[in-house]
Amino acid sequence: MKNFTMAIGAAIALAGVTAPAQAQTSVIRSNGTTTTAYSGVQSEVLGSQMGGMRISATYENCSTNNCQPGSLLTASGIWQQYGLNYGVNLMNGNTQLGTVRIGASTNTFNNWYTFDWTPGNDFRTLKFEGGIGFGHVIFDIASQTGCGSPSLICAGQTTSSSTGMAFDIEDDSRVLSFDGSVTYSNPVRYQSESLKYDVFTTVEMTFVNSSSGPDSDQTPFRFKMDTDLGVSVVPEPSTYALMAAGLAGIFGFARRRNRTA
Repeated sequence: MKNFTMAIGAAIALAGVTAPAQAQTSVIRSNGTTTTAYSGVQSEVLGSQMGGMRISATYENCSTNNCQPGSLLTASGIWQQYGLNYGVNLMNGNTQLGTVRIGASTNTFNNWYTFDWTPGNDFRTLKFEGGIGFGHVIFDIASQTGCGSPSLICAGQTTSSSTGMAFDIEDDSRVLSFDGSVTYSNPVRYQSESLKYDVFTTVEMTFVNSSSGPDSDQTPFRFKMDTDLGVSVVPEPSTYALMAAGLAGIFGFARRRNRTA
């Protein structure tokens, strides 16, 4: 098993990682476009508890363009039960192109997800989306492992989250020959505390082609990422104002009705 190299901004390998045969894959933190506030974090999550999470993959259609760079196609699915496991069938229309699986009773902290892809199509990205609307799934990375681009302040552990885990991929010959990156984006904060940049709603793995052949030949492989759940979305101040206005309207209507009775 090998740990993915951490990076600040672009893919900058840490000193001491010298094995040239291994993938020079980096983990990057990003502001993203949205910030989600929760009142708490459930840090021990099983495969059966992530219903609603969306996973998508982009790929080259090798049957039509011989795996040459071009317009990427998308296969996607929503996390649900499949027999004794939970996971996603990655579909493009009625065609299944890949799967992501983990055991129903498997704790996602320090345990393996399995990704497999149909031969003949060259996958490029694998994206996990959680947060509001997607099962409130969130992803917890170790607090002090470097920040992303733009420059972020890694203040430490988000309140009520676990200590987090570095993204890790199983040391397997199928995955040693491609490079890529793993980007955590759209950070999560606990109530009104400042962002710690260790918990996010989106994770995306980006792989580049290698001289050894199409990436579809390099699956299945297994990877780890600490997966949590956000608990109770905290209403924004504008939401409180709307609630107050609504209640005032109800009371006002009731008072007028009593006066005319």
